[in-house]
Formats: sequence, structure tokens, C-alpha cells
Amino acid sequence: MSEGEIHRARKLLAALIHLSNKSRQEIDELLDNCRGQTSQLLTGRIAMRYEHILRVLDAIHIPPGDFFRTLFPKPGDRGGLAEGPVLARYIDALDEAGVPVPPLEPQPAPLLIDPADLERHVRAAMTEALAALDRAPKAEQRAEPEGKAAAPKAKKVPAAKRKAGGAGRAKKS
Repeated sequence: MSEGEIHRARKLLAALIHLSNKSRQEIDELLDNCRGQTSQLLTGRIAMRYEHILRVLDAIHIPPGDFFRTLFPKPGDRGGLAEGPVLARYIDALDEAGVPVPPLEPQPAPLLIDPADLERHVRAAMTEALAALDRAPKAEQRAEPEGKAAAPKAKKVPAAKRKAGGAGRAKKS
């Protein structure tokens, strides 16, 4: 971790201890530390190690994953401590400690394309599709497949002519 990250971790840990309503001396007693060790850890007189963080988090009942997600949030992640039952207290304490907290309200996804560019692309695609339709042969203009001749169309004979003069069947008596 860089010095800036270590500083943020110290500030976050101090804020969480404060929120736990336990004094640094009580944390020392819970962890069987020498008197003042938690204070020295938080002020930087003692180098902070991963084990120190885990032991303090255990003493104040904070899951390590929540601590580290808050310390190192991913884009779009609200942070590990942003969903617990004491949300408002955590957010206020983190803010006072100078630890950045991602916004609680989901932010809209950034636009991947400018709306004007999107409109231009849609118009171009529509123009191209309409032009392709205009170039396509109409149904009555389509040629018959090769090898097949068009069958002559039968003419319709009006019903009056069919009855009147056609060679019909002879009636059987």
C-alpha cells in the first residue's frame, strides 16, 4: 500500500473505532495489547500491518471485506460499509475522517455515444434501408426462376356465357 492508502486506512480505522463507542484503551485491553498501542498504530508511530487491521476490526465487529471495499471501492460499487444497519453513522464518520464514500444513489451509466451522434447513425441506417427497398424489384417485376416458363393465365369466362351456349352435358331422361 502507498503512504496515502495507509493514511486513509488509519483514518477509516479510527473513525470505525469511534463509531463502535469503544475507547482506544478498551481496544488495547480486548486485544491484550500494551497500553497505548492502538493509539500508536492509528497515529503512525507503529507501522500498520494487515494483522493489526484484522485484529482491530474483529474487536469492533466489522467484517474485513466491508472495511477493504470501503477503502478501495470499485467503480459502481457503493462500498462495503454503505449497506449496514448503521449506515448514516458510518457515512458521517467516514466523511468527517476524509474517507471518500461513493454516492448511495445509483448513478446513471455514462453515455457511450453522444445523443446527436446516435441520431445521425440511426438516420443514416434508415436512409440506407429505405434506399435498398427502393432498389429491390417489385413483386410483379420479379423474373421467374430459370427453367420454368410462366404458365399462361386462364381467362375468366363470364357466368352468362357458360350457361348459354357452351357444349353442355346431355340430359338423361
